[in-house]
Amino acid sequence: MLPLDKMVKQITVVGDGNVGKTCLLVSHKDKMFTDEYVPTIFENFAEEIYVDGNLVNVELIDTAGQEEFDRIRLLAYPKTDVFLVCFSVAAEDSFENIVLKWIPELKQHKEDLRIILVGTKADLRDDDETKDRLVLSGKSFVTAKKAEELCKHIKAAKYIETSAKTADRVDEVFEEAARLALQERDFWVESDDKRCCQIL
Repeated sequence: MLPLDKMVKQITVVGDGNVGKTCLLVSHKDKMFTDEYVPTIFENFAEEIYVDGNLVNVELIDTAGQEEFDRIRLLAYPKTDVFLVCFSVAAEDSFENIVLKWIPELKQHKEDLRIILVGTKADLRDDDETKDRLVLSGKSFVTAKKAEELCKHIKAAKYIETSAKTADRVDEVFEEAARLALQERDFWVESDDKRCCQIL
């Protein structure tokens, strides 16, 4: 077996378009935030992450959520060690699509799924304009309770709520993903009630 500093773990970010996948990566990698939305087709970044005293070489894959890029996105799945499945806490549709689209797609192309459920744009919970928009449209924020229930339902390892704008919990997302990627399969296969925990 290769030593940890020679192993490369692949972490792939998936979710609907405009939920903040690229912003999450940029906030982590470049320590900056931009709210300009430019649809991603396919990008990858290499970096080193220290986890529990170990240096882990990681390849981060940013994918497009739009249907027209399905074929390109699917190319990343077979070699992925951990998926970051993202939704916006201010967009119920993106949350519902975790079950309707993303989990079925992942299961179709990858066995032994290792997932971290990520709620993005948490800063919008305190944004008055977003609150008003949701009220007028008859929608609401995705609650942490609903997200935790979904986490257990899809057998994700963790639910982490984060904000690329404030950088809150951003680095933890990738540290937890790297830690999960290192776990042996025998350790990972546990009873469902122990599978998901919540990090807010």
